[in-house]
Amino acid sequence: MRKNFILFILSVILISCTDKSLQTCKLTDSCTLVFLDSLSAAKFVTSEDDYTKRLSPWDRSAGMNTDSIVSQSEYLEHTAKNVIPWTNNEIKRFTSFAQNAGVPISDLRLNLPQKILLIKTTSNEFGGVVTAYTRQNAIMFAQGELERPDSSLYDTFIHEIFHVYSRHNAQKREALYLSIGFEKCNEMTLPDKWNKRRLTNPDAPALNTIIKINNDGEIVVLTPLIYTRNETYDITKPGGIFQGFSFRLMRVKEENNTWQPLLKDGEPVLYSPQNLQGFWDKIGKNTNYIIHPEEIMASNFVLLVTGKKDLPNPEIVENMKKIIAE
Repeated sequence: MRKNFILFILSVILISCTDKSLQTCKLTDSCTLVFLDSLSAAKFVTSEDDYTKRLSPWDRSAGMNTDSIVSQSEYLEHTAKNVIPWTNNEIKRFTSFAQNAGVPISDLRLNLPQKILLIKTTSNEFGGVVTAYTRQNAIMFAQGELERPDSSLYDTFIHEIFHVYSRHNAQKREALYLSIGFEKCNEMTLPDKWNKRRLTNPDAPALNTIIKINNDGEIVVLTPLIYTRNETYDITKPGGIFQGFSFRLMRVKEENNTWQPLLKDGEPVLYSPQNLQGFWDKIGKNTNYIIHPEEIMASNFVLLVTGKKDLPNPEIVENMKKIIAE
């Protein structure tokens, strides 16, 4: 870790101890949203967690928009430089969202952490990709996300609330995954050249879920995998971390009670989800955001909280409501 980075973090810690109280608003009687200033946010994003521990070489290089090898400390320093303060108007906007969402979320009796941290970023921590995501009990919103209409941003806010809930309630998460056919398993290891270009989802960083489906009469066991088709990051092309993005279902096998990728000639066996009817039979068609059971359930959670009607698979939302209430 470089000396200037250590000094930077120390200064963050010292200064934030003397900061004025951060702005907050209530989501529910037991959960408060906290809007982190740039100093507090920088301290948070440089902490190690389940996501940062699994970052691939591609994640780090693409996040910094470089074709060079990036160390962990360099990348964390980069994330600290790309948090920015909230404006008063943005805080008012999310306060309004919290007031709207508070009633249906309270009715569901979600077991949320006492505090959910809100962090604003430039999007450059992901190579300029505009997105929202979670880490620990924090939700990160890129500046570009805040330019979306209220209806779209509100749905994103609810979606991210689910990720915080899911991380905070491991047993509920497993039950919700199982309701669409996904089981928790051991964390799997990819072949080295694939591991180097795996994309790590902050909301679900581990490769540890499987689904068993009927594929033309054969039972196959699969796990969702997101990765880049590119061997190295190309700084002349756009896309940030999503440059060359691909999503497939990877076939896995069990040996000695441990699940690992099934390899053919040293390569994973991959399936396109569009060609697997058995997959859709289990996950339903309420959403096309299907890269992981975590994202499927978060999308269905938005439908539950907003009271969306006339769904292709309303039973998924009803099952979710029952599981949360149990």
